[in-house]
Amino acid sequence: MSAVPKLYTSHWAQSLANPPLAAVLCASEAARALELFRRHLDNVQIASRIGCTPAAAANGIARARDEERRAVA
Repeated sequence: MSAVPKLYTSHWAQSLANPPLAAVLCASEAARALELFRRHLDNVQIASRIGCTPAAAANGIARARDEERRAVA
């Protein structure tokens, strides 16, 4: 057993240290995800840089691509 005492951290303090990941990206985050995707990063790498889930990164990339296609058409 370790002689070092376990430090008390409240649930509130712990949530500030580890904020929840975003499940949906806003338009600017989706554009950033698409930019990172075009630099050959995968969804997991993009998610860690933006602070979202890999699924949110993939959905954001798809949404940003769709918006670009609509703007061109």
